Amino acid sequence: MRFLIAACGGIFFHNLSPSDAFVHDASKFSSLGKISISKVQRKDTVLFASSAFGKAAIGKKKEVYNGSLTKNSIDVSPSTLRRKGNKPVVLRTAMSTEEVMRRRNKALHALENVAKLPSPEAIEILNRHPRLYTHLPSSGDLTSKLQYLLNDVNLKPSALRKMLTSHPRLMETVLLDNEDNLSNTMDILQQELDLTSSQVFNIQKHFLPAILSYNRSELRKRIQVYKHDLGLSTKEVKKMATKDPRMLRTNADNVKRLIEIFEQELGIDKADLRQLLQKESLLLTYNAEDNILPTILFLKQGLVGTCLGLVERKGVSTVTLKTNKELAENGMTSEDVIVSRLKTLIMGHPKILSSSLERNLKPTVDFFFDEIGLKELEFGKVMYRRGGSLLEANVDRTLVRKVNFLRSQLGLELSIDENTDKAEKEDVKILLPSQDNVDNLTASDKKRLLAQIIATTPDILTLSIENNMEPKFEYFRETLGFSQEQLRYIMVKRPQILSLNLERNIKPKIEFLRRDRSVTKHNENIELYIGGLGLTVEEIRSWVVRHPQTLTFSLKSIKCRSIDVVKNNLQIGDEPNMVPLNFIARSEKSWAKVVEELR
Repeated sequence: MRFLIAACGGIFFHNLSPSDAFVHDASKFSSLGKISISKVQRKDTVLFASSAFGKAAIGKKKEVYNGSLTKNSIDVSPSTLRRKGNKPVVLRTAMSTEEVMRRRNKALHALENVAKLPSPEAIEILNRHPRLYTHLPSSGDLTSKLQYLLNDVNLKPSALRKMLTSHPRLMETVLLDNEDNLSNTMDILQQELDLTSSQVFNIQKHFLPAILSYNRSELRKRIQVYKHDLGLSTKEVKKMATKDPRMLRTNADNVKRLIEIFEQELGIDKADLRQLLQKESLLLTYNAEDNILPTILFLKQGLVGTCLGLVERKGVSTVTLKTNKELAENGMTSEDVIVSRLKTLIMGHPKILSSSLERNLKPTVDFFFDEIGLKELEFGKVMYRRGGSLLEANVDRTLVRKVNFLRSQLGLELSIDENTDKAEKEDVKILLPSQDNVDNLTASDKKRLLAQIIATTPDILTLSIENNMEPKFEYFRETLGFSQEQLRYIMVKRPQILSLNLERNIKPKIEFLRRDRSVTKHNENIELYIGGLGLTVEEIRSWVVRHPQTLTFSLKSIKCRSIDVVKNNLQIGDEPNMVPLNFIARSEKSWAKVVEELR
């Protein structure tokens, strides 16, 4: 029986001695090269297919095979099969095993001495990409290719090493191409975009593997479609291409179809598209039919669009359309409202359209309804305010972590055995914390309270746990002495406090409230007033718990009212002859009346 031993990159050894043991030889390769066994439709032939060209294929050659490669060897490398539509490719030239070894050694020498790669990395690249020494023209070798990139293309050695290790498959394509083609690609870019030498060098330095793998016959068309179909100037395309030339990996037909989809589905015209490309230059590289259109339809026809339409802005929503005759007479439809809202959302966050439907968008929407328990109108408001940022977020790595953190800090954890699937979505009334209160919140209550917090201030879910929320909770607990119950009450009543900056906002206000009063000639001047209100930590804690909105006012507003208190030597408290604790939140008219009565 004839045996054919295949490596991932297209190296094949056959004509094994009939005495060679099938199982014995397979086990040798399996242990060293992770080789699996399969049969192909070829008479009297058994094929060993390797997932990677391991050292076994070279180092154990004398124990396993003899003979040479011939024109009848079948190339079944995964990369080759993909390129050829799963049809085996026949090698056109015979290559002895000695020639294979010679080429491999030369390639290893080139990677180590020209590219200055460490031996382990060089060996790994050759093991995974043996075409780098089997498919180069007989007249050339890897050394000349690498020297061309260093000397003619002016790549720095460090940049070349990074490309080889970070993008080995793309670099394989580049290195197997001929030098004239590499030069022609850059010439097209330089001619069409009027690039300077430094800009060409910058593209080569950062994007060479990708840009040189583009179809050169299509490259000029791709540039022209940005100019002619979208109306971008050469200067604008040049700016985008130098920033990220991957924008040119699309094709002209795809861009034209995308222009149609954006206009028809979202009312985004070419002028809007030009704005979107300033934020997301790769937008038009995504497949129109397979990626962009399904995503737009999901947003438009699903809960995102429906709930956005429920939000009333300037008297307009899909609900008011049913009762407002004037809107109906103007011909506005529910779809018009939804499309308008979605257009605003996408214009602000075009990266939403590059998110995976199954891995990102659908799980995110489900998370807000199932895990958090938002109502449709609440979800619409969340999308209206922070939809762009939240739809781009990863559910498991970001949203789940933040929700669990908030639950742990506010005493809203849910036990595994607590079923909240049928939880009521009516708002939970929370009592002012006191020693007499008993924490008897049900699982449904806890779930609903967190939903109320997030619905009111969705910005919370955009904050970092480690750099933002955790330091705030620690400050509230350790410095101000708030209990978990008090923090829960404060965050339910005024969740926006958590989105305030700790160092620039919260701490300066607390420090001002604690600072001793100062009676000076500058009391009338807010900027020059150096004193405070002279409150103790206990007084501040009691004040904030009872009136958490106090911390949401600016320091300037707090100072302004405080100067009136200090100037008139007034005291703050619950007694009839004291300034009420909610004095910061009072209107100017109401505050003037209080001061007049207490003087």
